[in-house]
Order: sequence, then structure tokens, then C-alpha cells
Amino acid sequence: MRRLPVFILIDTSGSMFGEPIESVNVGLATMLSALRQDPYALDTVYLSVITFDREVREVFPLTPLEGVQMPTITCPESGPTFMGEALKLVAARVDRDVQRSAGEKKGDWQPMLFLITDGSPSDVALFDEMVDEVKRHRFGKIIGCAAGSKAKEAFLRRLTDTVVSLETMDSATFSAFFKWVSASVGMSAASAGIDRIDVLSSPPAEVRIDLIGVNRDKIKTRDDFSQSTKRTLAERAGYRCSFPGCLQTTIGPSEESEESTSSVGMACHIAAASGGPGARRHIATMTAEERSSISNGIWMCYTHGKLIDTDETRYTNEMLRCWKQIAERRAQARLEGLVEDEYLQGIAPGTCTLQIPIGGSENEIVGNAVHETCLPELWGRELADALRDLVIEIIRNAFDHGKAQSVCLDIGNDSIKIVDDGRNFDSWQLFNSARKQGGTLAFQRIVKDFSHRIVVTTKRINHKNSHEFTYVRKADDILYVTPCSVELTWKDLERKATKRPLDISESCRIVYIVLPRYTAISDAVVSGEKFYDIRSDGRQFIFVTDRGLSKMAKLTILENFPESMVVNLGIEENLQKLKSSKLPPPLPEVHVIP
Repeated sequence: MRRLPVFILIDTSGSMFGEPIESVNVGLATMLSALRQDPYALDTVYLSVITFDREVREVFPLTPLEGVQMPTITCPESGPTFMGEALKLVAARVDRDVQRSAGEKKGDWQPMLFLITDGSPSDVALFDEMVDEVKRHRFGKIIGCAAGSKAKEAFLRRLTDTVVSLETMDSATFSAFFKWVSASVGMSAASAGIDRIDVLSSPPAEVRIDLIGVNRDKIKTRDDFSQSTKRTLAERAGYRCSFPGCLQTTIGPSEESEESTSSVGMACHIAAASGGPGARRHIATMTAEERSSISNGIWMCYTHGKLIDTDETRYTNEMLRCWKQIAERRAQARLEGLVEDEYLQGIAPGTCTLQIPIGGSENEIVGNAVHETCLPELWGRELADALRDLVIEIIRNAFDHGKAQSVCLDIGNDSIKIVDDGRNFDSWQLFNSARKQGGTLAFQRIVKDFSHRIVVTTKRINHKNSHEFTYVRKADDILYVTPCSVELTWKDLERKATKRPLDISESCRIVYIVLPRYTAISDAVVSGEKFYDIRSDGRQFIFVTDRGLSKMAKLTILENFPESMVVNLGIEENLQKLKSSKLPPPLPEVHVIP
């Protein structure tokens, strides 16, 4: 694990005696507490504190946050300020303790240095010499703090262009300053490895802190959540991680004491809390209030929270909102003792669009996409696995047999769509194939076992094959999903009604016929008479209903159309005989001019 070294140099000369040093101790405790609540900081930050007066002391060397035992800092009633000696020691500790990169081995991140003083160096010559030496050590960020009215800011500006000025030296001011320190350290820890730039948190609003000589572009405004918002996000998720399939509990007892708790959860932003390189989920039009609101947050365990923040291209805003909705619905179902699946109905999957490379990596790419868009949770594990298998087979077929150079997978809006530029191929040909190979078996499984939920649409447009598998919840949805569908009305089923031709393209070799609700046996008889004249043209029919079709009515339809299927949407027990007939040959390619 690459570390983020943080060195804090504190002036403990005589002028700091009394309230100032007591306030520094309060501020240090505040800082340490805040950093320990930040999972990123806990994972990467190593802290060292050095004090300087007439002597320079290393209070403790670089130590991981969980191992820091912060002692009470004291100072003499009078004495000089050997700031140059302190810089000399910190330079030596960087040489000794900070791990540098060597070859392929990555070293520590560039260290951060905070220097706090209420005066000026007594060893000016050494100070000036060590300023150049410290700069040669390539700190990621150096921050000087001029505490009180007697602090000589000019000396600090020799060391760094980032100097903060504290008007007073009471505990409230130092606590605010150290909160800012912890926020800046936390931001550097969070950005480690993500197009890292050296940025600072905005100064706290509750006290006046003047920034002197600071490059304003180096101050980043991060719209963080309040503590109450974080707590509410955790509670609404049942204190469980929202990452698909994780469900880790993120809070529990700590061994520190009978009253202590330990948390491994974190509130993550859906749309990024701030802009800049790597912030792919940043929405510039959002206000600060919207970015820090509960609607823009999702509760995660630390492992997956860091994962989604390090790959904002893969984990999109829409995907995270889907995860959040599922996590909260599950928590509600557990609370009420109900079946989780019932609470997840109606949620659309997350979205992703992926270009599949040639080279045999389609299994992992497709598998991850199906998992991360929550298809197993929303459509059922068995259906999601079957679709994953079929998508992999179609992609392989496009590359191996269709000689495709480009295959795109798009998941979203309750559908999975594969588009390739290979040779003309209609996936429905797989349904009646006698070859027991992967693509045939996977396609037949979808049609035979999941026609009560999935509508298959395949077409050739602009020299590209398009295969789409759409999840439908009610019969009317089919009319919007595929043009190869027709709706029968009660008027159509009247015996005296004039037969009307099916207004469907000849390219539709599978035709979905949506029946009226509560179709009776006699209506099923009439349906056969109405379509008798087209039964010989080779097309096959899938009759669809979502309300009240009796078993006898289904059998009557199958007698009229022996090679058809009758589907009750949402009910797996479908009567079907769509097994052995041969589909007509593929129609010529249709070229559509955009």
C-alpha cells in the first residue's frame, strides 16, 4: 500500500506557553479524530509530529493513523525558536523514512508538510539554508501557518506560497485550523492515484482565516456531506454496503470499550463533490446544496467506496442511483419482514455502454456489466445468468463467424442490446437449429423458458446487426418494444367482424399478438378463424396476455396454431409448441438513410 506521509512541525517556544499551546493540543485531538473517521486517510496517511523551541523533538515518527498516540504537547515559559533546525530534521526524516519509487516498484506519495509558528526563526541563517534544502525534497504540498499578530509571515512565504493566518490563538481558532488540515489531508488521501493534483480544502467558515499568497486555483471547494446526512444515508441503507452483491454490515462493536463502535462504511457522492481531472461524474450545473444533499449520496463499505471513486467512468451516476434505490428498498423490506424481490419491482437497471474488444475478454466484460447494472437483483438470478450466456455467445459469433471489427454492448432502459458490424445474421435462426452448440442452446433457453419476461428483437440496419432483449412487465409493453406486434381488440374478435390484414412488415417472421384481457374460450376459437388465411405463410405467433387466460383458452389457441406459443406475462408456466418448424430464410438487408 502506498503511503501519504504527513509531517506537522509545531512551534513550542516560550511565546506559545499557556493558552496557545493548550489550544494547539485541542486542535490536534480534533484533527486526529476527524482523520480517523475518513477511510481514505486511515488507509494511506502516516503522521509525524515534530516540535521546536530551543530543542527540536520528534514527538513520534511516521506512524499509521490507527497507531498514533497523541501526547500532550508542552513548551517552556521562555526560549528561542529554532525553526531552521526543525526543517533540517524533517528533511533528514524524509530521506530516511519516505520510500521512493524504484523501477516498477511504486514508492510513497509525495509528503505534505504543515509548519505552525507564532513568531520567526531564531536561527535565520540555517532557516534560509534549509528552505532551499526542503524545496529540493519535492514535497507535494507545504502549508505555513502564521498564528497570531506577532507571527512573521514573510519567513513562511520564503518556504511556501501557501500561508494561512490565524488572527487569534484560542482553542476555537486552532480547532478550526486543524479541521481544515484534516480536510486537506483527507482530500490528498482520497485523490491518491486518481490523476492526483495537490489541492486544499476550502478554509472553515466559522472563523476568519486569511490566505496569504495562495494560488486560488490550488484551493478546491468540495461539497461534503454533513454528519447528519452521512448518518441518514447509512440508516436508510440499513448500515449495509450498496454495492451489488456485497451487503457488508458497516457498523458494529469495537474492542476499545463497551461503549465504542467501529465503522467501515462511508458516504460517497454520486455526482462528484468537486470538479477537476478524474472527476468524470462531476455535474457543473449542480449547486453546492445539491451536491451535498442526501439525494446525491450513496452508502458504501470502504472497499467499494474507494473502488467507485477510482473509476468514475465505469461507475456512472445512473448506475449508482440504481444501486442506492435497490439498497434502500431492501432495507425497507428487511425492516417490514417482507420478501425483498417484491420491493424491487419496477426499478430499472443501471446503464452502461461498452465497446467489446477482439481478443477473448468478453466473458469478464459481459459478466461484470450484468452484475454491476443489477440485472440479477431486478430480473432474477436465473434470467440474468441465461442472458449473460446468450450475450457472450452472440458476441463470439460476431467476431468468429461474422468477422466483425466492432461490437457494442448497451444495457439500459430495461433492455440489453448488442450491435455489431459483422455479416448479416438473424439470431432467431438459432431457435430452430438442430446443432447443440452454445449459441443455439442459449437462445432456445431464453425463448422457451423466459418468453413471459423477455421480448427478442433482431434486425439488420445500415450494415449492422442489432440484437435486443427487452424485459417486459405487461402485455401493452410489447407494442412499444417491437414493430412485429399487433393488438387484438374485442371488436376484432366478433364473429361478424370483417377480417383485417395484419399491418406488420413481411420481415417479421415472429409475430407477437397481444390478446384482450380475460379472453374466453369462444374468443380463442374466433382468433383462429381470423388468422386462418395467413397460417401458411411461414410466420410464427406468440400470443400474449397478462390477465385471466384459462388453460382451456390456451389449448384452443394452440389447436388453431399448432406451432405457436401462448405466454402469460409474469407466469413461467407457458404452453408452447414453437419447437420444430423452420423459419423462412433471412430477408435482404434493409438500408436506412439517417
